[in-house]
Amino acid sequence: MAIPDELMQRAEGYAKRHEITILVDSPLGFGQDGAVWKSSRATAIKAIERERNYHNERDAYRRLKQQNVAKIGIFDVPQLVGFDDELWIVEMGIVSPPFLLDFGKA
Repeated sequence: MAIPDELMQRAEGYAKRHEITILVDSPLGFGQDGAVWKSSRATAIKAIERERNYHNERDAYRRLKQQNVAKIGIFDVPQLVGFDDELWIVEMGIVSPPFLLDFGKA
């Protein structure tokens, strides 16, 4: 399944606002909730498909950051780097397995 152009356009809009580059040849994932790419500043840019899932995911990462949570049990949790409420983008640190990533339905 191909990544929808609309998600890529929003990710590129976020990148332009923050003077970074989306490494389009290095997608990290694509699924029901959105698409994730590496950025030129070694972060992950996630374009989220639905507004409700975006707000859930953004808010979960914000709470984790406020509580300084970097691990849950043995699982790494990416750190929130930035977000955009207009473009439904979450930017986070890249983690190595095992990890917890998807909080869109949390």
